[in-house]
Amino acid sequence: MFNLIKIPSGYEVRFKNGKLAGQFEISDDGFYYFWPEFEKDAGYLSPYILRELADELDRLNQPWNDEIYKWFSLEEIKDQI
Repeated sequence: MFNLIKIPSGYEVRFKNGKLAGQFEISDDGFYYFWPEFEKDAGYLSPYILRELADELDRLNQPWNDEIYKWFSLEEIKDQI
């Protein structure tokens, strides 16, 4: 439903039609967040697209989550969170 394009600050998120949806950028805490950047007539985001964006954020943030769990020795409770 969208394409990710690597940029210095993270990833540009573009819909398949080329319209810019926003960016996934790393914050001070080390996690990626979605910063929407819609043009006025870009349209709406359906629940399906929002889930895809959330799934992609989870995928991008997984390595950092793993590091945090490892650092704080939370491996044993990782699957419960």
